[in-house]
Amino acid sequence: RQFLAREIGPSRLLVVATYRDVELRRRHPLAETLAELARLQLGERILLRGITQADVARFLEQTANVEPPESLVEAIHRETEGNPFFVHEVVRLLTSDGRLEPEAMASSEGQWSLEIPQGVREVVGRRLNRLSESCNELLLVASVLGRDFELAILEKVAGVSTDEALAALDEALQARVIGELGEGVGRYRFSHALMRETLYEELSTPRRVTLHGRAGTVLEETYGEGAGAHLAEIAHHFFQAVQSGEVDRAVRASVRAAEWAHERQAWEEEAEHYGRALQALELEAQPRPELLCDLLVERAEALALALDPDQAHEAALEGADLARSLDSPKRLARLALAYGGPFPVVEMGRVDATVVELLDEAREGLEPLEDREAQRLRTQVVARLAIELYFGGDWTRIERLVEEATELALSLIHISEP
Repeated sequence: RQFLAREIGPSRLLVVATYRDVELRRRHPLAETLAELARLQLGERILLRGITQADVARFLEQTANVEPPESLVEAIHRETEGNPFFVHEVVRLLTSDGRLEPEAMASSEGQWSLEIPQGVREVVGRRLNRLSESCNELLLVASVLGRDFELAILEKVAGVSTDEALAALDEALQARVIGELGEGVGRYRFSHALMRETLYEELSTPRRVTLHGRAGTVLEETYGEGAGAHLAEIAHHFFQAVQSGEVDRAVRASVRAAEWAHERQAWEEEAEHYGRALQALELEAQPRPELLCDLLVERAEALALALDPDQAHEAALEGADLARSLDSPKRLARLALAYGGPFPVVEMGRVDATVVELLDEAREGLEPLEDREAQRLRTQVVARLAIELYFGGDWTRIERLVEEATELALSLIHISEP
């Protein structure tokens, strides 16, 4: 008080800036100083927020002497959430690793994987070290659930009572390690993504696998058949726990999540889930070629709908080899159509020999017609083949294909020509 009266005086303004993650408890010396400043009306308190993406770009230009690509700026801002210290440490690590050299940035192809710098780990570690052992233990489990988590799920996965969980979470709230989410009671979020990542990386692989498996089981039991929007979360946990040997569980969860995404026309998400199912299936000791082929079919079709032709072609060709070995014309037909894509686009003066070969093979394999599904697939294959051959010059064949496709389509809808 004497310092404030003597050194500042009534005509000066003292600006005190504190960052949003800093918690000043009422017994903290600075808290008493701020209260005194407020009483004397000598100060203004500014709560600092994270810097913007534009600020991150300028920081990179000035400190690393580079013109950063937008993808790098977005990655740094996303991981650090604009915390100036975190931004500085991440940029310093990237510089020391040589990843900001022109050749390195050019080879990244817009994909940036950022590690947590040691300096950031130390800062986060000091904040966590001030918490009790029981609080740290619960936060480790919470880190497996993600940036956001629910009390009801957390206590089941951690195997603690509600009172024990609330006591630990209250301690973490007071330390600003987590915050409460406003959309519902018992929902929390780590104050910073790097806080959660630091905790997560402290877990040993066996324990991480065990906790992911437990989390998937708890979520499945909690939401049951109405899991809906939680299916992707459940699939993620079972996929992360696949090393425990529960391959079938991981595959089933990924397929359910993919089907949910398909219903909502989220094609990219659908393809990602089928990709995870395929990765999980690779770990199975006894191969299941039929299931593998079905997953490749579904993934190829999802990638085609997502307008990702390169990956769709790769999945379709891999699946076609498997469909031939299984002697499965229907699977081959679906893969041929997926390779061609959902929207026929014929390049001027060009015939895609690969898709024509696949469609021709599928058309022949679907004879004789086995059932309505085979007839539907043959109709699509024949019609698509006629389109793909447009610039081939064989108009007689194209005319025959169009007639065949028309007859098949009419028979499918039970309409006879007059």
